[in-house]
Amino acid sequence: DKLAMMWVANDKSDRKFTFSDMKRYSAKTANYFESLGIKKGDTVMLVLKRHYQFWFCMLAFHKIGAIAIPATNQLVEHDFTYRFKAARVKAIVCTADGEVSTEAEKAANEFPGMVKVLVGGKKDGWNDFNVEMERFSTHYNRTENTPCGNDPMLMLFTSGTTAQSKAVMLSQRNIATNIYDLQSVENINEKDVSIALLPFHHIFGSTCMAYTLACGVKIV
Repeated sequence: DKLAMMWVANDKSDRKFTFSDMKRYSAKTANYFESLGIKKGDTVMLVLKRHYQFWFCMLAFHKIGAIAIPATNQLVEHDFTYRFKAARVKAIVCTADGEVSTEAEKAANEFPGMVKVLVGGKKDGWNDFNVEMERFSTHYNRTENTPCGNDPMLMLFTSGTTAQSKAVMLSQRNIATNIYDLQSVENINEKDVSIALLPFHHIFGSTCMAYTLACGVKIV
């Protein structure tokens, strides 16, 4: 029941989540995504800015074995189209903030059957994450097919400074090794507090958040 994350909104209101909360919500989210047909090996794009739901989704995908593709909310239609094709995206989980869901939907029209999930709002043709996720069990059991080792975990698109962004795949082992390496050089423990300033869609934003959670550090 130790505090894992305190999330502060733009209006300065906050929400607090313990490690038990993160376990329960990620289990509910994993069960929810499986009900939508998302399974091990599927690629799912996450466009969630700095919403706390980003971490429910990331942990859920790690449990399922789905491959998360964190992405900036600055993408427009042609950016989504390129990524949807390159990564064979099965589903997108998108913020309701701004116009990014409209841009994503324009691109998704070329890909019939793509699962679309909206966080923080309601929109025709989209599943409502905040409402629908709450209906599912807080228990998610490991199986013989549970992802580990060299199973793919994250797909990141590079900055594309010389051409189109290129997809880079990271495995479960890659991320676990990054966490271990950081633990070997950083002197942090469960009494510390970490302020998360990096964008969650950035590799260091994702890795450092996973690292601090693994160390039992409270994240703000």
